[in-house]
Amino acid sequence: MRRRYFIILLGILLWGFNINYIAVSSAESNKMEELEEVLLKSSQYCSKLAYAVLDFVCKEKVIVDFFAFDDRGALSRFELHAALQHKNFGGGRRQLKYKAKELIYDYQLISKDNKLNEQRILLEVDGKKVSEESDDIERGFPHKLLILGPIGLLSEYWQERHDYKIKKQGRLFGEKIFIIEAVPKPGSTTKHLWGKVWVSQKDFIILKIEWNQESAEGYESFVQEAKQSGFQPDFSLIAEYEYEKNGIRFPSKFVLEEYYRHPKYKLIKNSKKTVVYYNYKFFTVKTDVIVK
Repeated sequence: MRRRYFIILLGILLWGFNINYIAVSSAESNKMEELEEVLLKSSQYCSKLAYAVLDFVCKEKVIVDFFAFDDRGALSRFELHAALQHKNFGGGRRQLKYKAKELIYDYQLISKDNKLNEQRILLEVDGKKVSEESDDIERGFPHKLLILGPIGLLSEYWQERHDYKIKKQGRLFGEKIFIIEAVPKPGSTTKHLWGKVWVSQKDFIILKIEWNQESAEGYESFVQEAKQSGFQPDFSLIAEYEYEKNGIRFPSKFVLEEYYRHPKYKLIKNSKKTVVYYNYKFFTVKTDVIVK
């Protein structure tokens, strides 16, 4: 009798295991299909973006916040932790202050000979009017042609060089989105930007990108400099694409935050650079391209 009950119980357990296994397998299969659709449709958007004819102007406001500054000038990133701990430097105590700088540019993007060219005219510095062409926009890491950011993560070419995962779902700019994580394939030595992407569930357009700091140009030089004083860089690089014209999303904001970690001190903020794009005037936005 006990043997019979044991066999029945074992059968019930195996039946439950099979049901759970089937359910898990089905859920994983659905996730894979969902990811494949996101990658296919977002690569089509990147193809449209890559071949689009874009001519527009807008205002570009750059706000640079320095948190390592005092009457004697800028503190190095690695003096900052000591200033916060009230230690002395150069025979005198350095009192930490905050300083901000605001620059307004006239930003132009022009399509010519199948290439995009950007130009900036500096209009104001801290509220004072100026007029000069400038490429020095004081942002730390360069990010030219921000509008093309999605291509480096989700175009057909770059998808072959990344592994992808749907991290979670949410909402952004009133739309349902997938948050997709892209990391270089094992053994990849190509220098390129990678990180997380916010993709619209409605039309698979890229709404936001958060680049991994390790993929940013010049990051290694920050690491080597910081290591000498026992610091570890902790940067945040985020771009948002809120404005839409003819199925193309245009940059609305870029934020670079520069932090440093140290075993003995709290997280130290050195600078924050916020770039806001507004007052768009579109002359040509053509997206007539055959998508595979």
